[in-house]
Amino acid sequence: TEYNSIPELFHLDPYYECLNDEDKLSRNVYCLVEIELLENFSSPTWKLVEKISTPKWSQYDHSHLFYGICLNDCKEELNEMDEIQLNNINLTEPSQLPRYMTDWSIDYYRSNEDRAKYGDLVNKCIKNRIMKRFQLNSHARISYCNYGDDDVDIISL
Repeated sequence: TEYNSIPELFHLDPYYECLNDEDKLSRNVYCLVEIELLENFSSPTWKLVEKISTPKWSQYDHSHLFYGICLNDCKEELNEMDEIQLNNINLTEPSQLPRYMTDWSIDYYRSNEDRAKYGDLVNKCIKNRIMKRFQLNSHARISYCNYGDDDVDIISL
């Protein structure tokens, strides 16, 4: 159907698998990310996103997405790309905060630190995934991240 040809509103990489992957030599990190699809009026996919986002069709704006991503998977994806492919991923930020993107200027449990540390990696990874699959440009912003070595009591959650 048409609906399956646009990006999912919500996508979550496997959380526990990511954070508990002991085969990885680096620190395991899982981030929740807001994504804004950038307008492209010549794209059939963008036109469908706009159509499906109208109140007649849906209660949701399908240009504003929420993803949970495993940064180790992102690193692996980007490591498989050559230098030319990596350089073609445009990290230029929009001139203003996209329409619905939350202003996370308040430090939300390490969020500013996470954005500084992992922002480019997350943005490259998301831009690559969205462009490859849907031929749409996007901008991603970290809401917050969890780490595999954080002491979290799963039982009390």
